Amino acid sequence: VLGATTRTCLGDGAYRSPHVSVGSDDEKRGFSASVVMGGLEKKKYERGSATNYITRNKARKKLQLSLPDFRRLCILKGIYPHEPKHKKKVNKGSTAARTFYLLKDIKFLLHEPIVNKFREYKVFVRKLRKAYGKSEWNSVERLKDNKPGYRLDHIVKERYPTFIDAVRDLDDALSMCFLFSTFPRTGKCHVQMIQLCRRLTVEFLNYVIAARALRKVFLSIKGIYYQAEVMGQLVTWITPYAFSHNHPTDVDYRVMATFTEFYTTLLGFVNFRLYQSLNLHYPPKIEGQAAVELKPEEGEPYALDSESYMEKLSALSASLARVVAPNPEDEAEVDEFPVEGESTEQEEARQKEQEALEKQKKLFEGLRFFLNREVPREPLAFVIRCFGGEVSWDKSLCIGATYDVKDPTITHQIVDRPNIKEQVIGRYYIQPQWVFDSVNARLCLPVADYFVGVMLPPHLSPFVTEKDGDYIPPEKMKLLALQRGEEPGEESEEEEEEEEDILSLAEEKYRPAALEKMIALIALLVEQSRSERHLTLSQNDMAALTGGKGFPFLFQHIRDGINIRQTCNLIFSLCRYNNRLAEHIVSMLFTSIAKLTPEAANPFFKLLTMLMEFAGGPPGMPPFASYILQRIWEVIEYNPSQCLDWLAVQTPRNKLAHSWVLQNMENWVERFLLAHNYPRVRTSAAYLLVSLIPSNSFRQMFRSTRSLHIPTRDLPLSPDTTVVLHQVYNVLLGLLSRAKLYVDAAVHGTTKLVPYFSFMTYCLISKTEKLMFSTYFMDLWNLFQPKLSEPAIATNHNKQALLSFWYNVCVDCPENVRLIVQNPVVTKNIAFNYILADHDDQDVVLFNRGMLPAYYGILRLCCEQSPAFTRQLASHQNIQWAFKNLTPHASQYPGAVEELFNLMQLFVAQRPDMREEELEDIKQFKKTTISCYLRCLDGRSCWTTLISAFRILLETDEDRLLVVFNRGLILMTESFNTLHMMYHEATACHVTGDLVELLSIFLSVLKSTRPYLQRKDVKQALIQWQERIEFAHKLLTLLNSYSPPELRNACIGKMHHPIPIQGGRVLITFFSKFSVSALTAQE
Repeated sequence: VLGATTRTCLGDGAYRSPHVSVGSDDEKRGFSASVVMGGLEKKKYERGSATNYITRNKARKKLQLSLPDFRRLCILKGIYPHEPKHKKKVNKGSTAARTFYLLKDIKFLLHEPIVNKFREYKVFVRKLRKAYGKSEWNSVERLKDNKPGYRLDHIVKERYPTFIDAVRDLDDALSMCFLFSTFPRTGKCHVQMIQLCRRLTVEFLNYVIAARALRKVFLSIKGIYYQAEVMGQLVTWITPYAFSHNHPTDVDYRVMATFTEFYTTLLGFVNFRLYQSLNLHYPPKIEGQAAVELKPEEGEPYALDSESYMEKLSALSASLARVVAPNPEDEAEVDEFPVEGESTEQEEARQKEQEALEKQKKLFEGLRFFLNREVPREPLAFVIRCFGGEVSWDKSLCIGATYDVKDPTITHQIVDRPNIKEQVIGRYYIQPQWVFDSVNARLCLPVADYFVGVMLPPHLSPFVTEKDGDYIPPEKMKLLALQRGEEPGEESEEEEEEEEDILSLAEEKYRPAALEKMIALIALLVEQSRSERHLTLSQNDMAALTGGKGFPFLFQHIRDGINIRQTCNLIFSLCRYNNRLAEHIVSMLFTSIAKLTPEAANPFFKLLTMLMEFAGGPPGMPPFASYILQRIWEVIEYNPSQCLDWLAVQTPRNKLAHSWVLQNMENWVERFLLAHNYPRVRTSAAYLLVSLIPSNSFRQMFRSTRSLHIPTRDLPLSPDTTVVLHQVYNVLLGLLSRAKLYVDAAVHGTTKLVPYFSFMTYCLISKTEKLMFSTYFMDLWNLFQPKLSEPAIATNHNKQALLSFWYNVCVDCPENVRLIVQNPVVTKNIAFNYILADHDDQDVVLFNRGMLPAYYGILRLCCEQSPAFTRQLASHQNIQWAFKNLTPHASQYPGAVEELFNLMQLFVAQRPDMREEELEDIKQFKKTTISCYLRCLDGRSCWTTLISAFRILLETDEDRLLVVFNRGLILMTESFNTLHMMYHEATACHVTGDLVELLSIFLSVLKSTRPYLQRKDVKQALIQWQERIEFAHKLLTLLNSYSPPELRNACIGKMHHPIPIQGGRVLITFFSKFSVSALTAQE
């Protein structure tokens, strides 16, 4: 709005009133008839969905690419055409067939580095053709040696931020790579591409074998479908049969090759991570064999020396070598927790499915197969090895045979011919379909249906699941009967036995209720037979109840879980005034617990709970609680997790149990909390420690929190509770000197101390507990350094738990911080801590996100207390490394980056009593850090780090000039362009504060150049800032009524300051009248 009269620009530079009819009818037809009051006239197809799409030709011209290059770029970046909802409107009224892309997708492609590589390759081809035409062979060789290339690693990371995303999208990649790996070496595809696909697919097949991840196989007309479970995700792919290829003429192999180019890069990344997850070498190595041993023993060599290893790996008959030999004791036991909202039936069904899956993985274990020449070797070898079987073939057929046909241990020989002349007794001769059908059925099917010459049963697809009411073929019914363990018989036999089955099921249904009533009746009869202090049972009746080794009558009913309450009452009746019998029965209970599995021992623990709960009652009752507590430590070795969990339940309820466990802490805490190999046992020991604290809120908060590294704050405890807490806490502090025995990662792993430090962190209720730690400070330091700080372990959770405890014990406790800064050995070595900054590994990122804030928080607390330590730490190389490698990733490590910037503020803080040397150190620190950031930061993505760092470091004109001399203006311009695009084009209002901060820093830097404009270095630095005019234009776009006042003020303040241009001249004014108008509009 430039004046009182509203004007409309007609596009030719002339301004006329919108109320005057201008031009012919055809011209009028191109403009909208309505005019928004106070606004500009809108043309058709310049708003709404029409502005969200762009045609393919316009997109190519915008990117300056040919059609093949544009198609190739879109495939690599995952950009695909879109069909508009209102195609005629998007096509500006035309109905012509056009291909449309989203405009935002094309803008996304503008800054892709591969575009420049495409252009460089075109220049290379042009130069090479010219050199060939002139017969300049030296130039030809030189050009070929410098052939431009490109990598797709950054695109893979961009399209798949997490590893699981890549695994989910693996289906098409595998299918395409398996297809290309079977192509003949013709001119249709590059030989290198075929070899690369073959290598990657063989590596993936070997991973599936090592992980036993295969789940389903189906032989179709197209090829062989496989389905494997990879990292919890189902991956399905198809492999073509090994037939000769006739390349069809209607297939564009260039498009397929472009897809394959991206898929090979993706599959290489995935294979590397998958091999790491199984502790396997990558590239894969064959276990127990050297490369020279891979040739056949007799005859001509099967392959060249350079190819023999790959051929041996492709045979799929040998196991892969591991990086570290597996140790069964280090295998962690998986904790099982109930799923929220899951019923008991669902939980049982899930457990049964898991058991069936584990059984399927061992389907062919103990079986040895031999493949005849006529059967497909690779699919059969792959499937058999995936399920634990051994396989071999004739050594003249392929390399990798492990035994010959005469081996007497062969159990199955797979043939595909009408008959076999010579057969070995005790060996099954079966057709190949038996292997695939057995895998899909999850059991070894009867071999009679698959003998040589027998008509094969239908090959059913495992990917079809019938619902209720669907037709189920008879073959599938037979298979389901086999899976249930039934013998599939004739229909008439089933009808004859139907009535008997119903009767047996009814008897089974009513049997538990009858047994429960029987136990209740026996308990009543025994109690009624009592005469004062004795039972008047006959000798036979007493022998039936308590006779036999191990009390078989009681044992069977307890094991079957039949009316445990009445069984407990029966034991009370039998043992009254008979302590010796009570001791023997308790002994029987613990002997059974030691022999049975944890699931089978549950009824015995339930009975122990009932015996412990008994208090008072009639006279003559034995002290069951004392008997049980005396024997519990004897069986805890056999079932430690269940025993500790049971004690954790009994301790808060039973004073005798509480006292017994508390007094024997020295005997079991280190043994189960620190030294035990299984994480489940260590977690149970921590819960038992929690149960010792007589406070319901204390126990409930420990169980409900997700992270065990949170101290308990503002929790009121009674004096008696505090005494018990300090007693437990003192015992744990005393174990700090012993904890260093369990930190060797090669022997004990990296998680043994996590429950220990987690519970100690949780015990930090007040400053009293923190002061109790002071005596044990050196024990903690000797545990941390060098056992935990120096080994190059990416995710050492012991170190994370220790640092979390150390940080929390120092917060609001300057006495503990003083112990650090007053010890010269600690201050010298505390900055040495191994940190792996792998920002693509999600496990490493999550670990660093938890560990680094505590570590840098400890350093910050030390710097707040000791200026000398602050100066020493500011010059340490590890701190500069952290500023360079961690602060640019604020979104991944928010807590750590915040602590690092707090440290930076302490490093540059000045005090009145500072010496000249200290001021010089601060100046040097700022210079080093500013230069580091200007070299390593990417202004397009790290603007938050740039703003936070410059806000702290740029205090004087000397600091700001350092930014100008080191191309800092260009870096800040890149950040401004990104923020401007997000705010102005993508309407990302959350970056408004960042824009204001960046503009204020920009203004302070440019103001600092004003007194030095005559200096040659300042002029040169300002001349190199070539984006200044574009920067000014973008400032103007932010001066509108939709921008917040603080953003407009920052832009106007920047406009009032002159922007230097070439030759010392400056662009001093941005139309002062325009500035006044903008201020008026703002008011």
